[in-house]
Amino acid sequence: MLLARAAREVAALSIILAACGGGGGGGDAGPTSPVAATPVLTTVTVSLSAASVQIGWTDTARAAGFDQKGAPFSIGVPVWTTASNAIAMVDSSGLVIGVAIGQTTVIATVGGKQGRAVLPVVPVEVRTVVVDPPAGSASPGQTVQLTATTLDGVGDTLTDRAVTWSSTQPATATVSATGLVTAVTAGTAIIVAASEEQTGAAVIVVTGAIAPGVVVTISKPTVGQTVGDTLPLFATAKSANRITGVVASVGTQELSLTRILIGASGAIEAWIGTMHLAGTLYGTYEVVVKATDSKNTYGIDSVSFVRKKLVLGGSGPYSGRKRLVPVVPKIIP
Repeated sequence: MLLARAAREVAALSIILAACGGGGGGGDAGPTSPVAATPVLTTVTVSLSAASVQIGWTDTARAAGFDQKGAPFSIGVPVWTTASNAIAMVDSSGLVIGVAIGQTTVIATVGGKQGRAVLPVVPVEVRTVVVDPPAGSASPGQTVQLTATTLDGVGDTLTDRAVTWSSTQPATATVSATGLVTAVTAGTAIIVAASEEQTGAAVIVVTGAIAPGVVVTISKPTVGQTVGDTLPLFATAKSANRITGVVASVGTQELSLTRILIGASGAIEAWIGTMHLAGTLYGTYEVVVKATDSKNTYGIDSVSFVRKKLVLGGSGPYSGRKRLVPVVPKIIP
């Protein structure tokens, strides 16, 4: 019994020693796990909200860091600079403002690493063309002088933009390169002023005998004009009888226009309104204006226009872009 008990105690002690690595065996301790490399900042990238920025408008630059394996790496606040402050400047938060026409680079520096993004600075776009007066009347042979004002996205006047004049009905009224309209024969003409991709217009009524029927002329929108989600409407309707109603339609949407009197003596009858376009589809649409007189005779005119999302400040979708101050464009070589 004593021998058996001693044998059991020796066996138990051997097991304990083996578990503790004891026993003086000095054998292999087994494989060890590799130590993971410590992530270090390897690359810095810079991104902008749009492909370009207009003079006097802003954009926000953003920086991101990545380690040696391409995984995101927290970088905190970088030091922001541009290659040329004469073309664009950037503040400590990454807010960039266009200064002059040209191209520069926005740079973010973090821990000795730099990220860069090319930034073109472009002229401020024309967003609105206003023709004054918006309507006029003249007898054959008389003239009416029109002027066109080009505006940017916040309503500041742009004084350095070319304007091209045209008449929708040159047999009724012609227009010179300076906006001087000459009445030719009785009827209605739309005089269009175009600058860059925007247009404005005026209605010119040449007095004389009124032809039978109802003649409708749309002056706003102009053909191919770009609008957002609202469509301003301006039309005239002529008849030997009283015009009783004018309705504009785009697809299944309809809007009854409001009658106003315009011209120097208030002798011209016009119809205006603003249609809020439904849906989220964008592209080319047609507006149809129908006028009916007291004899239940009607006339129709139609104009195609382009509906798209209008973004102030440049070509990008970032809503935070804004104009800071009006500036005089200048070109930096």
